Amino acid sequence: MAISHRLRVEITAAATTIAAIGWFGCGREPTGPQTEQPSAARGGLQPDLAAAIRAKDQHAAQLLKITGVVGAAIGRDNNGRASVVIMTTGPDVERLPASLEGIPVVVQVTGALVALPLHAVPSGAPGRGLVNPSSEFGHPVPIGVSTSNVTANTRGCATGTIAARVTNGSNVYALSANHIYALTNSAATGTFVVQPGLVDDDCVIGGTVFTSDPDGPNDPSDRIGTLASFQTIVFCGATCPDNTIDAAIALSSAANLGNATPSNGYGTPSSTTASVSIGQRVEKYGSTTALTTGRVLAIDATVRVDYGGGQIAQFVHQIVIGGGGFSKAGDSGSLVVSQDGLHPVGLLFAGGHSATIANPISDVLTAFGVTIDGS
Repeated sequence: MAISHRLRVEITAAATTIAAIGWFGCGREPTGPQTEQPSAARGGLQPDLAAAIRAKDQHAAQLLKITGVVGAAIGRDNNGRASVVIMTTGPDVERLPASLEGIPVVVQVTGALVALPLHAVPSGAPGRGLVNPSSEFGHPVPIGVSTSNVTANTRGCATGTIAARVTNGSNVYALSANHIYALTNSAATGTFVVQPGLVDDDCVIGGTVFTSDPDGPNDPSDRIGTLASFQTIVFCGATCPDNTIDAAIALSSAANLGNATPSNGYGTPSSTTASVSIGQRVEKYGSTTALTTGRVLAIDATVRVDYGGGQIAQFVHQIVIGGGGFSKAGDSGSLVVSQDGLHPVGLLFAGGHSATIANPISDVLTAFGVTIDGS
């Protein structure tokens, strides 16, 4: 799609634990790798989580066939036990198990996990303080601020957030989400990416220009790079193929792109990534809500994300983050870092009313052969 996923997410950490009974005793074989090293989203496979991961892998496909179920992940119940987390659109989803292969189940009401269209600048965006990350910055622009491809179509402008400056050792790139820089698989490589994003500047919809920039759309001074590569998102049809990342990079330069957030952010991320763990404290800086903090609620999530226009994509090994107001529309593409050491852990791309979803950052960086150009 070619629209922004300015994620409208109001995060809570509420979860409902239900009593233990057996279910799906004759499930299919596990789909996850059993012998290779786990994704960073698996949190290093703590020993007490291994059985929960096997149960989740075995039953995720059946769970996602239930109307109202949008994801399955690994978390902990109120007693600290490793659990399978079932993510639902509401509290009244029927036929949910209370346990899987002897592992307790926790039901997390997240709402639908969606990519929401945005056709106008949102009002009353909180958390920006004296520095507004949706405004225009001089070059080199900071990370964590508004960005987009220059292209718009009938759905609108895909404005999101610059995650980080990354490098392959020779070149530097701006990292963001596929649906921001590649317009959900549809933008041509070599097209310009800009700061601020079009919704915050020169949005063109149906031939009408919505602009706050006197130089109009495609102002050359706004350009910070050109789309270099993106991971194609494969959508559900007769089957739901697995995706791991929603990400793209744009060729830039140190003259056009810095490697730290604005002054009201967390600063410069570490160049060293980290695996995530349940309960870990994290933060991000995004173009709508600026600096926010949250907690990892679940790992190794299999989720279905709605991109609009009937397009649904399934993602595996994802990170689920909570914490009041962690992200909203326009924060898509933000880098999620650990509060301890500012180690990158995820790339924010989707969410519901009580969950934010992020790709494991190690999977993103591996896909493009780059590293975080940080401290």
